[in-house]
Amino acid sequence: THNKFKDLLLLISNNIPAMLTGGAGSGKSSTCEKVAKALGLDFYFSNAITQEYKLTGFIDANGKYQETQFYKAFKDGGLFVLDEIDASVPEALVILNTAIANGYFDFPNGKVQANEKFRIVACANTYGLGSDDVYVGRNQLDAASLDRFAIVKFDYDPVLEKNLAKDKEWVEFIQAFRNQIIKRKIKHIVSMRAVIYGDKLLSTGTDIEKVLNEIVFKNLEIEDIKSIGKISGDKESKNKYIKTYNKIVER
Repeated sequence: THNKFKDLLLLISNNIPAMLTGGAGSGKSSTCEKVAKALGLDFYFSNAITQEYKLTGFIDANGKYQETQFYKAFKDGGLFVLDEIDASVPEALVILNTAIANGYFDFPNGKVQANEKFRIVACANTYGLGSDDVYVGRNQLDAASLDRFAIVKFDYDPVLEKNLAKDKEWVEFIQAFRNQIIKRKIKHIVSMRAVIYGDKLLSTGTDIEKVLNEIVFKNLEIEDIKSIGKISGDKESKNKYIKTYNKIVER
């Protein structure tokens, strides 16, 4: 499990709404699912909310109420995860304030009291204060909405990454490359998915440079890669991925 698993477990078990903030692919959603399982809660999930009805539901043309994941969790109990909350429309999220604070909500089919087992977690790539250089499509959230959540900084977990991949050298390279990006303030994401996807491809015998280009470098130009610079360290002479990467930089 992620090193923030226990922190999140503590918050949710005490019915404290939590907002996980961290880079893409750091394991936020999967950790929430594991917390729900540990607490014996049903798991409900929704992506960014761009319109209110995606939370509240609506009455269709036949007069039938169309339920949402939020409605089911609120009414029947369970952990509701709102992913990419900072990509949601702020106005649509304000309706959550009453539901969280008062424990009831007026859905289109009537007023519903929150189930005693209802819990909520929001996931974000920013702190809800607006877009940044990497996550340019993020919105500034209403202060009242942010005040409802305990904020948990959710970084990439190096130990978890090593446990997710068979090829430990690959993990060492990814982590070293990521540190180099952070050090040089390069606008590029190398998430836990790079660890998992790369490990899968390399296990099939796929060429190292092909994996680097498709999984790690992606849209980086060769000039960008060279600007990141070589990776040095005690393990350089043994790590074939670092050696291959440094050769690319030297070309």
